[in-house]
Amino acid sequence: MADGYRGWQRVLAAVSDEAREEFAYEPGSIASTGELQLLIDGRRSALDIKHALDAQYPNTSDLQAVLNYLEILELAGLIEK
Repeated sequence: MADGYRGWQRVLAAVSDEAREEFAYEPGSIASTGELQLLIDGRRSALDIKHALDAQYPNTSDLQAVLNYLEILELAGLIEK
């Protein structure tokens, strides 16, 4: 893949505007989307991921924002439920 290890960004950007509106989250409502992605392992729940983010960063992540971001990742085909 020509995009290297960041090729997922192109796939994520292809998610429709309608889906992004349906599963919107405010900037800053997730401490780190990059760290969130690293925490996805098939064993952690969305709440576990939120708690891990909260433990690592000074600002608290919003659970609904985490859920919405996970929905967008699923729509992009990057994760499965």
